[in-house]
Amino acid sequence: MGGRPARVFLIGFSASGKSTYGRRWAQQLGVPFRDTDEWITEQSGLSPEQWIRECGERAFRQVEAETIEAILQEEPPLLVALGGGSVTIPDLLPKLRQAGWLLWIDPPWPWLLARLRTAPRPLLQGRPETEWYELWQQRRTLYRLADLHWPPHLLPENYILLWLQNRLRSGLIAASEKSPSSA
Repeated sequence: MGGRPARVFLIGFSASGKSTYGRRWAQQLGVPFRDTDEWITEQSGLSPEQWIRECGERAFRQVEAETIEAILQEEPPLLVALGGGSVTIPDLLPKLRQAGWLLWIDPPWPWLLARLRTAPRPLLQGRPETEWYELWQQRRTLYRLADLHWPPHLLPENYILLWLQNRLRSGLIAASEKSPSSA
């Protein structure tokens, strides 16, 4: 698989399903799952919304970058849901490509908009929906750098699960070789 570590990073716009899919896939594949937003909340006591509201987006991106660095210290295999704006952190995407694989979850805009209207995300609050769309369009240029682009409305989830299994397999084998039961 190209010599990259057995880590997969889920990227995509807010409300695209990174946490939901990631948690489910990790359970199905028997691999650890990390969600950077949850990690930040657990470690700092502040949710991403609170960080952005109280400290600004720049401070939040710094904490997000530190969180990703900490997660990169964990042994593979690992499935990680990144925040929707993490792709804007300078120099992060090349580092993630060296550390594993990128999977872009890309539902259509109407689907995202419906989800965002029911559960607005921190960076979008107080902005008109036209700005949400502009932000989505801007970030798509960065999301396109992923190893795999998955539009869930066009391609069945089981194909993605197989792709994930193939990328994470080397880490699963290495982990089983390290376990006491294999000795």
